[in-house]
Amino acid sequence: MVAEKTFLDTFMNFLVTNPSSQEIIDFKASRAQAHRLEYLISKSKIEDLTLEEQMEVQATFQANHYVAMFKIRAYSELKVRA
Repeated sequence: MVAEKTFLDTFMNFLVTNPSSQEIIDFKASRAQAHRLEYLISKSKIEDLTLEEQMEVQATFQANHYVAMFKIRAYSELKVRA
């Protein structure tokens, strides 16, 4: 089962709203997205994930990396303004 909206989709949709630096720092995955990732990680410890599930986990990790980079940049922007 793949979530209808990926974490990356959610973040990209968020970015087009022109959020403030603080809003970027405060951004996080939806509860459903977080639960889905927790489920897949737990499942991977007891059985092999399907290729689709492996790709979903990898895409989420990559998206999380991009989100972290945006948050670092936003935090730096706030520090400069302070």
